[in-house]
Amino acid sequence: MKAHLSRHLRKDRKQTWTESHDHKRSVMKAITWRAVATLITYVVSYLLTGEVVLSMAIGFGDAIVKLIAYYSHERIWSRIDIRRKKAKEGYVI
Repeated sequence: MKAHLSRHLRKDRKQTWTESHDHKRSVMKAITWRAVATLITYVVSYLLTGEVVLSMAIGFGDAIVKLIAYYSHERIWSRIDIRRKKAKEGYVI
């Protein structure tokens, strides 16, 4: 499977405007999703422990770990060309 995926990875290419935009979009998606998910984690932690400070610590720690994991996952997928449509030559957005 490694050989199969390696042909889809884009290596040693200059970053285009679209890829730069995708990078910023990935960051914004990661932050907004983490805000929602952290609130959920905090509420569930509070319901289980009944302690505000502990629940906040759990929510904060969870947010940091999962923000990094989500961003990494998003960037890895951005380098894989599987099922991605190619832009036509000379096409301008």
